[in-house]
Amino acid sequence: MEAFKAEKTGPFGKKLLVFDLDGTLIDSAPDIAHGINTVLRRHGLPEREYDYVVWAMGHGAWHLLKLCLPDGECPLSVDDFYAEFLEYYTAHASERTVLYPGVREFLETTECAKALLTNKAETPTRVILRNLGVERFFDAVVGGDTLPVRKPDPTGLRALAELGGVALSDVLMVGDATPDVECAANAGVDCVLIEDDGYGKRDELAKFDVRWRVPHFSDIPSLARKFAEGAR
Repeated sequence: MEAFKAEKTGPFGKKLLVFDLDGTLIDSAPDIAHGINTVLRRHGLPEREYDYVVWAMGHGAWHLLKLCLPDGECPLSVDDFYAEFLEYYTAHASERTVLYPGVREFLETTECAKALLTNKAETPTRVILRNLGVERFFDAVVGGDTLPVRKPDPTGLRALAELGGVALSDVLMVGDATPDVECAANAGVDCVLIEDDGYGKRDELAKFDVRWRVPHFSDIPSLARKFAEGAR
């Protein structure tokens, strides 16, 4: 990872905005569900309904795949399932995946530094960003296999702050699920939680004391304007 300069102040008075990917910037569930069921079919295993896959998302691919395997004895281990899924998914990661409304416009018009911190492996992450035409907006990308640890461990946030040359108080995390909120809390970073569009579980998220909550990503600009007006 290369250093970058996070010098301009952006929304919420922050110099570095760090985004989760799945459920925050993109609706990736269709491609993920397709990849899961493709691998299950190869092994003669029962496929999972789309709604089940969406319900099981939010805690990383390994946890998701474990939930998608049938109960009892299974000829496919979670590790083998993950390896096979990752190979297929990387080749098909953006066929059905789309940006949420307002994401492209926000990335284009927000001039402060921006980074991505996701538990998705870095290779398919970059494939998706490139194919959706938004990779150029990010100063740094940290995937689930970029560092030895993943969210909710705060190492990724701390590393991004260091790369940008800013204090953690100048960083904002934007996410949709428990690992994002816990990562921000563990790093002492403010967080915007997206409650309706993403894959987080409302009952889990209700217990967290986050700085800001919005229903959709597209609500962030108006929230930022209200914050700026109140700060004057």
